[in-house]
Amino acid sequence: MPRRFETDTKPTVYDVAAQAQVSIATVSRYFSAPEKLASGTRERVGRVVERLGYVQNSAARRLAGGATGTVALCLPDFGDEDPVLDLTPSDGSVPVLRRPADSAEDSDLYYSEILLGAEMESRRNARALTVLIDRDAALEERLSALDGQVDGMVVVAPALADERVEALGHRLPIVLVAARGGEPHVDSVRCDNAAGMHALTGHLIDDHGLRNVEFVAGPDDSPDSHSRFEGFRRALGERGLPVPEAPRWRGHFTRAGGADAGRALLEAGRLPDAVVCANDQMALGVLGVLNEAGVRVPDDVAITGFDDISAARWAHPALTTVRQPMLALGRAAMALLQQRITSPEGDSRLLTLPVQLVLRASCGCG
Repeated sequence: MPRRFETDTKPTVYDVAAQAQVSIATVSRYFSAPEKLASGTRERVGRVVERLGYVQNSAARRLAGGATGTVALCLPDFGDEDPVLDLTPSDGSVPVLRRPADSAEDSDLYYSEILLGAEMESRRNARALTVLIDRDAALEERLSALDGQVDGMVVVAPALADERVEALGHRLPIVLVAARGGEPHVDSVRCDNAAGMHALTGHLIDDHGLRNVEFVAGPDDSPDSHSRFEGFRRALGERGLPVPEAPRWRGHFTRAGGADAGRALLEAGRLPDAVVCANDQMALGVLGVLNEAGVRVPDDVAITGFDDISAARWAHPALTTVRQPMLALGRAAMALLQQRITSPEGDSRLLTLPVQLVLRASCGCG
């Protein structure tokens, strides 16, 4: 069992188990039925308990048995700060907004679907779900306050940096969603990003003859964006086309970020044959800017996305994209977490869910 990271919090059952090189069930048995342990194991656990000053309380007993009945879902917060809450009551007038700023249309529906799937599976397993929306140090501080109160957690990238996931993974079961994966004691679930983008890019080149293809990437810390870019690069390379080392254009997985990329494409001069976006929100942002500029899609340039959010099918023209099972990602993550809570031993698992290519009018199909 891997060595624990040192923490400033009080020792937990996981600290004792890690340093004594036993399971948490064995630590629990040390307190509840020590006569059932081999003498050597009992003495080893006792020495660690004494050295750490560990005291078993009711929360720790519940945690050792996986019986809190509560799990956590950690989502990243991309906002710079909390908006001011305006509780001014309506006076009956209705303002008219002729060119409104992005609001609800710029929210990330991807996370909403994952949340819904996680809640569905939690309910099926008779578990309460605690949702935390924050990032890195702020999120870790809030998680520390839950120590002993949850049986495990699902973390959606990039809510926590890799090193923080590594540390927390020693303390309780964790399942990562849309992360790089590979941590030795943390389970992961993701969709087949590279295969989906490879298929979409190949379709543009092979079926439509579009050879000058540009990629609009998401945030640099997004494993999903990296995987989709690699699928894009592989499709180009297999067809003897120039392969970029890094994305030339980047948004932030938001419609506003896509709009910025669209304006930059227009300012660059000659448009490419196709713009391949790393998600639908950015593709819709690019599409809106090009429509306003009088660019004909797909006659002048094809636009594609990734995710297949509901807005993709109602866009003008309807958006060609890759459908990933967002609801299933949330459900699968919670199902893996439930399995890990009930069976904590064993190697970490990586589950990759399949995707589908959805052809619509924005690439010339449909």
